Amino acid sequence: MKGFVISYLFILCNVCFSQHFMPIQHDTIHHDHELIFSGLGNYSGTSIRVDLARKLFYGGNIDQDLKDASLLNHKGINRFGLNMNSEFEYRNFAVDFLKKENLGFLIKGGAYSYFDVLYPKGVYDLAFYGNSQFGGESISLSGTRANAYFFQKIGFGIINKSKTAGAYQSSISLNLVNLSNYASLSVSSGEMYQSSNFDTVSIGANAKSYLLNSPSFFNGLGACVDADFRIPVLTPKDDTIYFQFQINNLGFAVTNNQVSKYETDKSLVYSGIDVSNAINNGGITNNGFSILDSIGVEESQVQKMVLLPGFLQISKLIDESSSKTIEEFYGVRMFFSAAYNPLAFAGLNFKLGKGFNLGGSISYGGLSTFRGGMYTSYTRKNLSIGMSTENLSGIFFNNAKGESIIFRLRCAF
Repeated sequence: MKGFVISYLFILCNVCFSQHFMPIQHDTIHHDHELIFSGLGNYSGTSIRVDLARKLFYGGNIDQDLKDASLLNHKGINRFGLNMNSEFEYRNFAVDFLKKENLGFLIKGGAYSYFDVLYPKGVYDLAFYGNSQFGGESISLSGTRANAYFFQKIGFGIINKSKTAGAYQSSISLNLVNLSNYASLSVSSGEMYQSSNFDTVSIGANAKSYLLNSPSFFNGLGACVDADFRIPVLTPKDDTIYFQFQINNLGFAVTNNQVSKYETDKSLVYSGIDVSNAINNGGITNNGFSILDSIGVEESQVQKMVLLPGFLQISKLIDESSSKTIEEFYGVRMFFSAAYNPLAFAGLNFKLGKGFNLGGSISYGGLSTFRGGMYTSYTRKNLSIGMSTENLSGIFFNNAKGESIIFRLRCAF
């Protein structure tokens, strides 16, 4: 993960905000064309501090103090994950798609990386301290879940350009997906025991893992759906507020190259391999020899259907045409992943005049706990640009549990 660059791209003005709970501003001004460039970089967790995560991503010495500081945050079950992507989208409101006056079309594409892990404290202990300090002790591995994806998509969709229906800018698209890489691990139950004299390791586990280790860039083909439905609601004061129901990357991919599957459902006792005896008996040099077989892990090659890490979000939008100086936004978000908890968020948007917006938010859930965010945006004629972070503490404090920076650009013409 060296060279990890956090580039979380975002815009707040006049367009659909993708995959984040910062306020989406619902624009009722008609434009013939819109071109949007966006992307993101974000990592967060419940237990691993920023100072340790930076060493993991960028490289550097991880000393005892760094490991111990994050260890103090660990509970029985912990979460960590990262999400990076870049997208483009072109919207055409000038044409009457399929000869329908209320329909335009859109073309979109992007590249996506997503990783998350759900793990007990013992996994952190083994990863950062090894087994040297656990003589005569058992370490629980039960409940560990990890998934990693790298995929790309390109798609075509329709968009509602009629304001009379009340759902202006609602859209749906079907996307073709290429799966470049994938890995997963699931430990239903597991425990590792290290003998007091460190000559034997006993592992009892019911575990399964998949690894797509092909060097090819095109390792799977699939499809996914993106949808953005705008729902107007009339308040008792006869004001109209807008809600958004959004789905992204809901789909699958089927591998066209073989995936390595590793599986065990038994107790293993491992005391090392006698290299001398193995060589004398032709073991290691024998084509049929497998270290995995020797410790009871079964390996096979399979074709697999992979469910993509899609998400859904329901949120209140900011009305760009409203005369209110202060306007609230709120909602919930959910990724389709075992490690991701439902996330709730709320915030305030301040219109400062001359195209400037400033705001803040709080959230709870997801891959972390409480977080605070801040953003600013600027609109000049048909150009909009915004910057934000969903984790403000990660910029200033080493004991924060994540970092996020956002930038997105939109041009209407």
